[in-house]
Amino acid sequence: VRKALTPAQLSRVVRIFSRVLHDVSMNMPLSMQVTAVRLLLHLVEQIVTNKDPNPQVGRDLLVRILNAIIQKFVTVEQRVDGLLEAVEKESRESRENRGDTHLMEKQDTRVEVMSFNAFDSSY
Repeated sequence: VRKALTPAQLSRVVRIFSRVLHDVSMNMPLSMQVTAVRLLLHLVEQIVTNKDPNPQVGRDLLVRILNAIIQKFVTVEQRVDGLLEAVEKESRESRENRGDTHLMEKQDTRVEVMSFNAFDSSY
């Protein structure tokens, strides 16, 4: 069925599934977003092998797919950073409430040493 899609139909499919990928208002399930990414990536081959007389249409579709996936990565990165900060803050507050400051200092030192070693091993 994908082989028979016209460039206009491909454009519509890319638009719809890009919206599904970024839809946060309906709390789209993760499985739906994964399916949208898979479909968009499978469409790349169809777009590249399309024999449309105007190759610019295919290039525009490929750029739209790439932009949609890049924007999803940016969104995921922002959410992960926020979650990590919240977990770290909650962990510190929990330790402070229990009075585990000595343990907290030890863990902070261990994290600094680990990050230094990780940086050092890259060279």
